[in-house]
Amino acid sequence: MDITNYLYYFIFGGTIFTLLKHFTQNNNIKLCCVIPAIPFFFLVGLYYLKDNQKDMKRYIKGSIYTFTLYVSFLLILYFSYNVSNDLIVSSIISILFYLLFLFIIWNFI
Repeated sequence: MDITNYLYYFIFGGTIFTLLKHFTQNNNIKLCCVIPAIPFFFLVGLYYLKDNQKDMKRYIKGSIYTFTLYVSFLLILYFSYNVSNDLIVSSIISILFYLLFLFIIWNFI
């Protein structure tokens, strides 16, 4: 693949992070919630796999597993933050559970 394409992807990804930062600074919570959950990124990955003749069913199945894991991460973060009111501790607990469960389901992806 040409380096120019990677540069476009890099700029696009940087734009997403910049928008997320902008919306957090302007207290636009709704858009901050929507940006990380945009299905567009899943579809882009599916499109890239289709171009390379890869196993799209496996990608979709693996995405279901990882999405479930992501929702579990968010639930653990939410409940641990409600109990502790400490974002750093809650984040560490959530990430550790995420990594543990990711290790467990890795062979199913």
